[in-house]
Amino acid sequence: MTGFAAGFFSSAPTIVSSPYNKPSSRTIRPSKLIQMADTQFVEMWKTAIEHYEADSKINIADASRDFADILTVDTLLDVIDDEQKKFKEYRRHGEKLRKTLKPVLDVVGIVAGVAGEAVGTAWEPGKAVFLAVKLLVNAARDVNSRYEIIVDLFERMHNFLDRCHIYINNPISKSLQGRLVEVLAHLLLIIGLVTKIVKKGKFNDLELFAQTLFQKDDSITNALQKLDLLTREESLTVQAETHLVSHEISQKVSKIEQGQVDAELDKCYDWLAAPDPWVNHNAAQEKLYEEQTGQWILHDLQFAAWMQEDHSSIWLHGIPGSGKSVLCSTIINALFQDCKPKKSCAVAFFYFDFKDPSKQIFRSLLGSLLGQLSSQSSGASSLLKKFYAMHDSGHRQPSLPSMLDTLWDILMIYDQVYIVLDALDECLEHERQRHLFPLLTILVSSDKYHIHLLATSRNELDIDGCLRTRVTHIMNLGESFIHKDIELHLATMLQNETFFCTLQHKLRDEIKDTLLKGANGM
Repeated sequence: MTGFAAGFFSSAPTIVSSPYNKPSSRTIRPSKLIQMADTQFVEMWKTAIEHYEADSKINIADASRDFADILTVDTLLDVIDDEQKKFKEYRRHGEKLRKTLKPVLDVVGIVAGVAGEAVGTAWEPGKAVFLAVKLLVNAARDVNSRYEIIVDLFERMHNFLDRCHIYINNPISKSLQGRLVEVLAHLLLIIGLVTKIVKKGKFNDLELFAQTLFQKDDSITNALQKLDLLTREESLTVQAETHLVSHEISQKVSKIEQGQVDAELDKCYDWLAAPDPWVNHNAAQEKLYEEQTGQWILHDLQFAAWMQEDHSSIWLHGIPGSGKSVLCSTIINALFQDCKPKKSCAVAFFYFDFKDPSKQIFRSLLGSLLGQLSSQSSGASSLLKKFYAMHDSGHRQPSLPSMLDTLWDILMIYDQVYIVLDALDECLEHERQRHLFPLLTILVSSDKYHIHLLATSRNELDIDGCLRTRVTHIMNLGESFIHKDIELHLATMLQNETFFCTLQHKLRDEIKDTLLKGANGM
């Protein structure tokens, strides 16, 4: 929907996305909207506006000047109440009138939301019909029979319009959209004719008006019959059910195709046989004694620079037990949150682990990176499936060079890739020297790929020699950094543990200070 319709029908039931109800990314001038719309529908609606203005003697543009802030059905009805409550007869009929108008206006709102873009004029169908309803009520001028006429008319129209609900919540075809434009056009025509009669005071008796409605040549009768025909249940049901079945079949085919794609990717992942890094990640998260543990790094200037620079690398090193893996898990969670709204951004991570032989070798790292990165982009997953097919659909193990080649291809797909590697020192030493360090050198040195690399480890000589002169940032996770997390944990424990709560505040501070000094950053 565009303009008025987008805000006007926000309270209406959700409409399934279709080519006709996707919001525009920018404001479009009426002249361009007309170019986008169907000429037949534009002429149909233009004619409806002209007929309404001729019958009612009301210029819609002039009458709408005070209408801009009326954005919902309830707001419109409230405005009508405020303007009409000074009239005695309205006070008698107002509640009934509101109850009669509301269901019709609700249906109009939904229908206009779907049909509006086919018309594409500055005057969306919903806005015109709503304004016409308000002006019709204004024309009643505190005459009892006129309010009754409006109630009777809208009860009849609701019976017709309510049929439209059967297909509104499904994607709308061009032919059905055209039918909706016709429905709204005839609705406006009817309101214009009745406004003309009410303003003239031609029928101030409800029974006489009802009799006139069914005279063979009466213009209102003809218009109501046309509205009945346009919304005839049998016709709309056939079209709607046919369209719904087609849509359901399309959805089922898409699900089957997606299931086949997922099954094929599962075979690729099984073939890579990479260990699950989430096991280590979840274990690290479970060690978080406090929710705020490690959050300090997200506000560190060096870390912020690493995240924002186009191509960056950071090495975090610290002594054993300094909480590097727990800190890594905090960083990884933050990266996933940061990348979530971005179109071409991926996160991959790996925890080397001396307790798990499968997580100490380079092949496991490569397989894990390939699996994770291919799961975050259809283009990347296509490359993995191609790689799988080249190896006899998984009947041959890939070589390390071929895995690296595929990794480079996948990295080229993304605008940004964050790679987090924890505990480089827990990768087997000969694996580090032969395979890991060459990979790290390319990742931190080549500007061909938009990579942000973060690695943690103990400060081992060989790791220092590989990274110190190449990475853009280095952080020593010494006592000053880890001190914050230890202090937070101790403060919480001393405050919440039953035994410590009984101690004097001064004694608790002494205990905390003693433990902090003895922790030595661990």
